[in-house]
Amino acid sequence: MKKIISGLLASTLLLSGISNADASGMGKNAPVTSNTKTAKSILPNLKNKADAQSVINGTYKIKGIGLNNTYSQMNKTFGYSKVEEHDVFAAGMIGSSEYMHNKQEFGFFFTTPKKDYVFNNLKIKSVYVDYTNKNIKYNDIKNNLGKPVHQDLTTFSNKNKNDDELQLTYKNANISLVRPKGTWVVSEVYMETSDIGLDGTNTKPSKGKLYNVEIKPLTNQQLSAMKNDKFVYYKVKPGMKFSMIKKTIGDAVGDNIKRDLKYQYVTSEYGQEAPLVFEYKKQKRNAKVQDAVLDNMMFDYYDKSYKLSSLDKVLGKYTYSKVHKYKQEGTNEMMYSLTREYGKHVAIYAEKEGKTWYVKEIYYK
Repeated sequence: MKKIISGLLASTLLLSGISNADASGMGKNAPVTSNTKTAKSILPNLKNKADAQSVINGTYKIKGIGLNNTYSQMNKTFGYSKVEEHDVFAAGMIGSSEYMHNKQEFGFFFTTPKKDYVFNNLKIKSVYVDYTNKNIKYNDIKNNLGKPVHQDLTTFSNKNKNDDELQLTYKNANISLVRPKGTWVVSEVYMETSDIGLDGTNTKPSKGKLYNVEIKPLTNQQLSAMKNDKFVYYKVKPGMKFSMIKKTIGDAVGDNIKRDLKYQYVTSEYGQEAPLVFEYKKQKRNAKVQDAVLDNMMFDYYDKSYKLSSLDKVLGKYTYSKVHKYKQEGTNEMMYSLTREYGKHVAIYAEKEGKTWYVKEIYYK
């Protein structure tokens, strides 16, 4: 979603790692929309008092869909979203789906304390609408909204007040304002329920073997086993199903499920600060998460200062290598990175620091 995740959902969304991907369109079977100025918008018109009051009370419906409607009802009305994401972690599940209408982005957030990877009955806990390009001045809608319960001014620069942001909190809504040209205008609106359903009271301690443990650097023996396709990590190896892996090592720190119009992509993170990532092969969009098949394991080496030359001594001659270069934003310093493969089962990503290459990621597939 957008850069500001406000109100009741804020801390939960940030902790669970919901992405900031931009929406790119309506899903299949979605109603036909028009980008002409004469097309009637399905989104709330804040200059209309009835719409504005419905927003702050959390009762506005977008084509009949709003707070406490379900994921399946949303899909039936709008079709599949091109940008959908679900995160499963200790407190439960949280998800988001994004759409576009008349070049205006809107979306829905879902939460549940359940961790069963079943999405159809998830209830909408927040509705988001983007007003970035609508130039709706706060002074023009102030009377329609009434007095906020709370307001919070964020200052990013002492020299330029045009960078400031203002958050207005109402009964069941949060409205974000910016003033890039000196006048407050609406940037984002969130309608929210009073209870997101993830207060932690139903959180059970994880029994995962790799849930919050230190993931140690791979030994030379383990690296050699990878190259020879004989590597097994805590009885887990590529080709195993998600359900079997969960049965073998227990819960991950977090599972992430992304969906586009056709496919579903599943990843799981393990260990302290998630230095181990399991990536699963893509499935059909509505396939069971439990049936996903492990494609590769990624070991994070960003804080291990492991030289590429040391890895070469263990794995021998690489079978593929490509150097990438780019200018670092802000400094224009030339940066170098490298991708390399050692046979069919080991791939690495490295970065150049000074004159030395350091391994940052090791993949076993």
